[in-house]
Amino acid sequence: MTLRERSDSPASKVLTLQIADLGPTGSVSTQKLLRVPLPAWSSRHIVATGEVVFRSRGPFWSAWAAEDLGEPLVAVAPLFIIRPVSDILDARYLAWWLGRPSAQQHFAASAMGTGVKMITKSALEQTPIVLPPLDEQGRIADTAALVARELDLALSLARLRSDVRSARLDLAATDPDR
Repeated sequence: MTLRERSDSPASKVLTLQIADLGPTGSVSTQKLLRVPLPAWSSRHIVATGEVVFRSRGPFWSAWAAEDLGEPLVAVAPLFIIRPVSDILDARYLAWWLGRPSAQQHFAASAMGTGVKMITKSALEQTPIVLPPLDEQGRIADTAALVARELDLALSLARLRSDVRSARLDLAATDPDR
Protein backbone atom coordinates (compact mmCIF):
# COMPACT_ATOMS: atom_id res chain seq x y z
CA MET A 1 0.00 0.00 0.00
CA THR A 2 1.29 3.49 -0.79
CA LEU A 3 0.25 6.84 0.60
CA ARG A 4 -0.68 7.85 -2.94
CA GLU A 5 -3.79 5.78 -2.28
CA ARG A 6 -4.75 8.07 0.59
CA SER A 7 -7.98 9.96 0.39
CA ASP A 8 -9.49 12.76 2.42
CA SER A 9 -12.47 10.63 3.35
CA PRO A 10 -13.60 10.69 6.95
CA ALA A 11 -12.31 7.13 7.45
CA SER A 12 -10.69 6.46 10.80
CA LYS A 13 -7.01 7.23 11.10
CA VAL A 14 -4.71 4.22 11.10
CA LEU A 15 -1.25 3.94 12.64
CA THR A 16 1.25 3.68 9.77
CA LEU A 17 4.86 2.62 9.46
CA GLN A 18 6.66 4.37 6.62
CA ILE A 19 10.17 3.91 5.25
CA ALA A 20 11.47 6.98 7.10
CA ASP A 21 10.31 5.48 10.42
CA LEU A 22 12.79 2.60 10.16
CA GLY A 23 16.28 3.71 11.17
CA PRO A 24 19.66 2.33 10.05
CA THR A 25 19.94 0.05 13.09
CA GLY A 26 16.39 -1.26 12.75
CA SER A 27 15.02 1.04 15.41
CA VAL A 28 11.48 2.41 15.27
CA SER A 29 10.18 5.14 17.53
CA THR A 30 6.61 3.91 17.85
CA GLN A 31 5.57 7.14 19.60
CA LYS A 32 6.38 9.11 16.42
CA LEU A 33 4.36 6.98 13.99
CA LEU A 34 1.79 8.90 11.97
CA ARG A 35 -1.92 8.28 11.93
CA VAL A 36 -3.17 8.54 8.39
CA PRO A 37 -6.74 8.39 7.10
CA LEU A 38 -6.79 5.33 4.87
CA PRO A 39 -10.12 4.44 3.30
CA ALA A 40 -9.30 0.72 3.19
CA TRP A 41 -6.37 -1.60 3.50
CA SER A 42 -5.74 -5.25 3.01
CA SER A 43 -4.89 -7.55 5.91
CA ARG A 44 -1.62 -8.27 4.09
CA HIS A 45 -0.50 -4.71 4.93
CA ILE A 46 -1.10 -5.11 8.67
CA VAL A 47 2.02 -5.85 10.71
CA ALA A 48 1.48 -8.22 13.62
CA THR A 49 3.62 -8.87 16.66
CA GLY A 50 6.32 -11.38 15.73
CA GLU A 51 6.61 -10.20 12.14
CA VAL A 52 9.57 -8.36 10.65
CA VAL A 53 9.41 -5.18 8.60
CA PHE A 54 12.28 -4.73 6.14
CA ARG A 55 13.36 -1.42 4.64
CA SER A 56 14.02 -2.28 0.99
CA ARG A 57 15.08 1.10 -0.43
CA GLY A 58 17.40 3.95 0.28
CA PRO A 59 20.93 4.44 1.55
CA PHE A 60 20.65 1.51 3.99
CA TRP A 61 18.65 -1.66 4.53
CA SER A 62 17.38 -2.52 7.97
CA ALA A 63 14.74 -4.60 9.69
CA TRP A 64 12.49 -4.25 12.74
CA ALA A 65 10.76 -6.99 14.70
CA ALA A 66 7.25 -5.72 15.35
CA GLU A 67 6.11 -5.38 18.92
CA ASP A 68 2.58 -5.30 20.27
CA LEU A 69 1.25 -1.77 19.86
CA GLY A 70 -2.27 -2.59 21.01
CA GLU A 71 -3.77 -1.56 17.69
CA PRO A 72 -3.34 -2.33 13.98
CA LEU A 73 -0.21 -1.04 12.28
CA VAL A 74 -0.17 -0.70 8.49
CA ALA A 75 3.17 -0.92 6.64
CA VAL A 76 3.36 1.46 3.70
CA ALA A 77 5.30 0.54 0.53
CA PRO A 78 8.21 0.07 -0.12
CA LEU A 79 8.46 -1.83 3.16
CA PHE A 80 8.38 -5.62 3.09
CA ILE A 81 6.61 -7.60 5.81
CA ILE A 82 8.28 -10.90 6.62
CA ARG A 83 6.11 -13.41 8.43
CA PRO A 84 8.49 -15.99 9.94
CA VAL A 85 7.31 -19.39 11.16
CA SER A 86 7.50 -18.80 14.92
CA ASP A 87 8.54 -22.32 15.89
CA ILE A 88 11.57 -22.14 13.57
CA LEU A 89 12.61 -18.49 13.50
CA ASP A 90 12.54 -15.78 16.18
CA ALA A 91 11.50 -12.50 14.52
CA ARG A 92 13.87 -10.49 16.73
CA TYR A 93 16.75 -12.75 15.68
CA LEU A 94 15.82 -12.36 12.00
CA ALA A 95 15.71 -8.55 12.31
CA TRP A 96 19.12 -8.64 14.00
CA TRP A 97 20.53 -11.04 11.38
CA LEU A 98 19.41 -8.82 8.49
CA GLY A 99 21.49 -6.01 9.97
CA ARG A 100 24.65 -8.13 10.21
CA PRO A 101 27.58 -7.49 7.85
CA SER A 102 27.09 -10.73 5.89
CA ALA A 103 23.45 -9.88 5.11
CA GLN A 104 24.35 -6.28 4.32
CA GLN A 105 27.06 -7.48 1.90
CA HIS A 106 24.46 -9.72 0.23
CA PHE A 107 22.11 -6.73 -0.10
CA ALA A 108 24.88 -4.50 -1.50
CA ALA A 109 25.70 -7.14 -4.13
CA SER A 110 22.00 -7.65 -4.96
CA ALA A 111 20.86 -4.02 -4.94
CA MET A 112 19.26 -2.63 -8.06
CA GLY A 113 19.08 0.95 -9.23
CA THR A 114 21.57 3.74 -9.74
CA GLY A 115 20.29 6.61 -7.62
CA VAL A 116 18.19 4.93 -4.98
CA LYS A 117 19.33 1.39 -4.27
CA MET A 118 16.55 -1.19 -3.96
CA ILE A 119 16.41 -4.76 -2.69
CA THR A 120 13.92 -6.94 -4.51
CA LYS A 121 11.75 -9.55 -2.83
CA SER A 122 13.75 -12.22 -4.62
CA ALA A 123 17.07 -10.88 -3.26
CA LEU A 124 15.59 -10.76 0.23
CA GLU A 125 14.37 -14.35 -0.06
CA GLN A 126 17.86 -15.45 -1.16
CA THR A 127 19.62 -13.88 1.83
CA PRO A 128 21.78 -16.53 3.51
CA ILE A 129 20.84 -17.04 7.16
CA VAL A 130 22.27 -19.23 9.90
CA LEU A 131 19.57 -20.70 12.13
CA PRO A 132 20.73 -21.85 15.55
CA PRO A 133 18.13 -23.54 17.80
CA LEU A 134 15.15 -21.32 18.63
CA ASP A 135 16.14 -20.80 22.29
CA GLU A 136 19.63 -19.70 21.17
CA GLN A 137 18.05 -17.29 18.67
CA GLY A 138 16.13 -15.75 21.56
CA ARG A 139 19.28 -15.37 23.68
CA ILE A 140 21.12 -13.77 20.77
CA ALA A 141 18.22 -11.38 20.14
CA ASP A 142 18.02 -10.47 23.84
CA THR A 143 21.77 -9.82 24.00
CA ALA A 144 21.67 -7.77 20.78
CA ALA A 145 18.89 -5.62 22.26
CA LEU A 146 20.98 -5.02 25.39
CA VAL A 147 24.02 -4.11 23.28
CA ALA A 148 21.93 -1.64 21.28
CA ARG A 149 20.50 -0.14 24.48
CA GLU A 150 24.00 0.17 25.96
CA LEU A 151 25.15 2.03 22.84
CA ASP A 152 22.14 4.37 23.01
CA LEU A 153 22.86 5.12 26.67
CA ALA A 154 26.58 5.67 26.02
CA LEU A 155 25.79 8.10 23.20
CA SER A 156 23.24 9.93 25.36
CA LEU A 157 25.77 10.19 28.18
CA ALA A 158 28.43 11.53 25.78
CA ARG A 159 25.97 14.17 24.50
CA LEU A 160 25.07 15.20 28.05
CA ARG A 161 28.74 15.49 29.03
CA SER A 162 29.39 17.59 25.96
CA ASP A 163 26.43 19.84 26.82
CA VAL A 164 27.70 20.32 30.39
CA ARG A 165 31.20 21.16 29.16
CA SER A 166 29.81 23.60 26.59
CA ALA A 167 27.67 25.26 29.27
CA ARG A 168 30.73 25.63 31.52
CA LEU A 169 32.73 27.14 28.67
CA ASP A 170 29.87 29.53 27.88
CA LEU A 171 29.75 30.55 31.53
CA ALA A 172 33.53 31.05 31.62
CA ALA A 173 33.36 33.19 28.48
CA THR A 174 30.49 35.37 29.70
CA ASP A 175 31.49 35.65 33.39
CA PRO A 176 35.27 36.09 33.55
CA ASP A 177 35.19 36.68 37.33
CA ARG A 178 33.93 33.18 37.95
